[in-house]
Amino acid sequence: TSSDPAEGVELSLTVPNGVQWKVNAITFTLVAGAAAANRVVHVVFNNGGGVTFNCFSSVAQIISETKKYSCIPIGQALDEADDNDIIIPIPPDLWLDAGAIITTETTALNALDNFGVMEVWRQQYFK
Repeated sequence: TSSDPAEGVELSLTVPNGVQWKVNAITFTLVAGAAAANRVVHVVFNNGGGVTFNCFSSVAQIISETKKYSCIPIGQALDEADDNDIIIPIPPDLWLDAGAIITTETTALNALDNFGVMEVWRQQYFK
């Protein structure tokens, strides 16, 4: 689980030393401020050595909304959301080594936007 960032700050979580993660799913919420712009949240996996995955939904979050994001290996981006949920597809069999970083990169992130903690559902292997 990540720390709870301040308003206007992206999420970030680093895989601890001595372990490897097989990522099964990731969840977090975003409360969008009232500033005018649609947000598109990207989840970026940087495994070091230039290996990066940039995953996002085709659904934008509009101003003053609270949305729960579920990042799961479903194979393709869905072009709809269900009520307050947005799905971001991630690669299947996603392995991250120690030191790898999971971050969000949000189009039009506003200083009043507020992410909740990032929870990573994973299998952890000790190296």
